[in-house]
Amino acid sequence: MSPTLIQYINALDDQRIEAGRKKHLDEIIQSLNKWYVEHKQLDLVFICTHNSRRSILAETWAFVAAYFYNKLNISVYSGGTEQTAVYPSIVSTLQEAGLDIQAQGQEANKSYLVKLDDQLLELSSKRYDSNMNPKNNFVSVMTCSDADQNCPFIPSALERISLTFEDPKFSDGTNDEYQVYFNKSMEIANELFYIFSLLTHEKKA
Repeated sequence: MSPTLIQYINALDDQRIEAGRKKHLDEIIQSLNKWYVEHKQLDLVFICTHNSRRSILAETWAFVAAYFYNKLNISVYSGGTEQTAVYPSIVSTLQEAGLDIQAQGQEANKSYLVKLDDQLLELSSKRYDSNMNPKNNFVSVMTCSDADQNCPFIPSALERISLTFEDPKFSDGTNDEYQVYFNKSMEIANELFYIFSLLTHEKKA
């Protein structure tokens, strides 16, 4: 990992997560550990309406957290109820955090390749039922309230989990856009690193 990324990770602090939110995260950890113990692996699909901002951030930071905590039998994906495109400020925010991200192709809905040492993650906006995503034995993680309400049933999911975040889109085109996206990335990274730090596939005695 790059020194910038290591510095970013070291700046994360679960003490900044307020008590009520941390209680919700602990419930998520308990649910995920149940499937992790049962299957010895875990496939997570982060779902948001447009698969352009929050679900992309969640997918990326889950990928980094899995690598950081050496949980390489966890695979992460993302999707939307609609297909749009990854918003540019998401890419620049992740690059500034120290991630190696390269655009693939020139089309409007281009994909991006994230390289983390010898691990690769392809980011792109797509529907949650895309062929790029698992079809069964996965946990769906809803990262926005719209998708949570408008996508009430995910076929073949082991479980549906709500982990919603405020949409940074409100700042698009304003002087606050950079800071809002930076803060959202840090918030999502902080919570996912907390979750992944406590994931285990070992059955408790």
